[in-house]
Amino acid sequence: MSGHDQQMDEREYFLRKGLETALFYLTEMELSQEHISPESFSFIRDRFDREHSEAIEGRLRDLGRAGPLPGAEDLHAVTVEVLKLLEASCEAFCGSPGRPNPGLILESFRCANEALNHLYPLRKRLPGVAYFFIAPEKHPQRLALDPDLSDGQEGVTRGVIHEEAAAARGARTLYVPEYYDSSREWPLIVALHGGSGSGRHFVWTWLREAKSRGYLLAAPSSIGGTWSPDDDAGVTGLVAEMASRYKVDRRRVLLTGMSDGATFSFIFGLAHPEVFTALVPLCGVLHPAVLTQGYLEHGKNLPIYLAHGVKDWLFPIDTARMAAKVLEERKIDHVWRELPDLSHAYPRSENDRILDWLESK
Repeated sequence: MSGHDQQMDEREYFLRKGLETALFYLTEMELSQEHISPESFSFIRDRFDREHSEAIEGRLRDLGRAGPLPGAEDLHAVTVEVLKLLEASCEAFCGSPGRPNPGLILESFRCANEALNHLYPLRKRLPGVAYFFIAPEKHPQRLALDPDLSDGQEGVTRGVIHEEAAAARGARTLYVPEYYDSSREWPLIVALHGGSGSGRHFVWTWLREAKSRGYLLAAPSSIGGTWSPDDDAGVTGLVAEMASRYKVDRRRVLLTGMSDGATFSFIFGLAHPEVFTALVPLCGVLHPAVLTQGYLEHGKNLPIYLAHGVKDWLFPIDTARMAAKVLEERKIDHVWRELPDLSHAYPRSENDRILDWLESK
């Protein structure tokens, strides 16, 4: 093998290993989030420091030394950017001494989710990346979930769509399955991020399920740092706007949220039962406004799936138990799930269970 061929092989090898390292980190982060608690954090942090910090740093060093593979300069640039974001994610995650630091943990998640925004466009060129974004049971149908449809076919845009803030609403990110067509109606998930979050990053908590099971997905961002009554028109109006652009099944419009997003999914959803058909508040609280404004009376025909972590340190489990008790007393159709190992984090493993529940309605 000539020196030139050896250099080409080395560049291709480092590119592939860089992407493998990135996907391994993202998979581990996703699986670990549900188990981060004050009691378990030191163990998880030390494992990340041991298994990921040096690996990511090493891949960046290799890619920098070898340079881009001719014809794959864009892949090289994206891989480097993804690894830099994950390096920042790992540094923030491992930077919490002892107990988890909420600010550093949120920054770690933010960097990891931003890396997904860079990775997703590579999926059609790299099967390994594509598999990350679909459920394992759908792997044999991978190409059917990413057909070669031109952008704008049927007058619609598919895929991940980032939209800037506008009057009376924050920015938002939409996901329209690449195989969308207007011959049938599509159920819609509206997902509200937690405090200090954004739709740009929260969309990834649901994209895999939306892509794999055929759902439209909308992840709006709050106008301010977290949700408030000022966001009511933007959230509720988003459903009508989606229905004007896509074939929305108005019988299945799910409003869900995490933390502050859960609290306001209660408020917005119960205030507008004509817009939403099911609510899934996760790791939030039942705000007093729901009671004082009489919104619970609207919940008679609005099923609710309520889930909360027993180890939640921000909103203790007793607050959610009281909410479940109120729903029970008002005879509102609901599911109550206590998750024994969950702290204050998004319970990603609940997503399929939630959609099974929605589809049974």
